[in-house]
Formats: sequence, C-alpha cells, structure tokens
Amino acid sequence: PSSESTCARGVQVALGFAYDWRDTMTSLGLEDTAAVTLVELLRRMAAERPDEKVFSVLGGDVSLLPQGAVTPGAVTFGELDLTARAIAAALQKAGVAPGERAVLLFPTGTALVPALFGCLYAGVVAVPAPLPGVEGRSPLAGPSQWLVSMIAACKPAIVLSGLGSLPASRAAFVGVQGLEDVPWLVTEAVSPASA
Repeated sequence: PSSESTCARGVQVALGFAYDWRDTMTSLGLEDTAAVTLVELLRRMAAERPDEKVFSVLGGDVSLLPQGAVTPGAVTFGELDLTARAIAAALQKAGVAPGERAVLLFPTGTALVPALFGCLYAGVVAVPAPLPGVEGRSPLAGPSQWLVSMIAACKPAIVLSGLGSLPASRAAFVGVQGLEDVPWLVTEAVSPASA
C-alpha cells in the first residue's frame, strides 16, 4: 500500500472512526491516491459536497467511560473544512510555526477531528493525547507518568483543548515539565469568521 493510504488508515485508527477515503477519491475520479493529501481531499470534498456528513460519533454504551469522554454528534465536510481553517488561522496567529507540535487534549468525538485537521492545514504536527482520567486513572490522580513523559518529549508549542475539558486538563497539568509556558487554545472559542 502507498504511504498516503497507510497514513489515512493510521489517522482513522488514531481518531477512533472509520471513513473510507478511497471510496470518496474514486467517486471524485481521483484514481492516483499518491498525489492527494488529506488536506487536499477535505478541501475538495468541502467544495463539492459541503452538506454531506463526513463522520458521526455515536454515544452508544459509554457507561464504563468517565463522564465527557465521548461527545456524540455529526460533522459535514463544509463544517469540518471551515472549522479546520479557523483553527489553522488561530494557530498561525498564536505564532505556532509549521513543523512545531500541538498537543490535542479532547474527549473522543466531534471536537477532536477539526483540531486535527486544523493542525494539518497549518502544517503543525498534531499529538493527540488522552484526557487525564480517560487513560484508566482517576482524574484526581492527575496524568499518568506515561502521558507526562509523552508531552515532555514532544515539546509542544501549544495545547489545543475543548471548553468542556479545559478546566480539568489545565488543573491536571499544573507543574508538568514542558507545559509551564505553553499557551492553550480553546477551539470552540475560535470564530469560523477567522478562517
């Protein structure tokens, strides 16, 4: 398989949703998948099929997960593109340069994917990380040593988070090496008009 298709499958697995990009590419007449990036594909889908649902996150049986670990909802190609462009603009405005890293602290759901694509649009390396408490530990215990080590090793330029997870995330990461002076961006606060 090509590196692009391997990358697309990796993104699907990492985000916990499956979308068969190959079917979309074939329907658009894009047989040569090696020349198309996920950003190019999303931009094209947003232009040609803005109201088509790109993914849904269903609540299902989430009784074993901490409250807020999954945010149900649906997003269209147009919404995803607009939100991702606005987040990319906010990253650039915050001074995050292409190639720098952004830690993404979101529950699994509809807020994570636009943040990921916002990073891709801006050329920023997205580092999705589990919320404290979602990784099998009590939120009161703070982040695990593994999570703290991962964040310290990636040396983020910024942390992206959702409004609902911001207070607990910031409190859990107080004093964590590598995050002392790193700015936080609440993606819901980013205006789509800034895209």
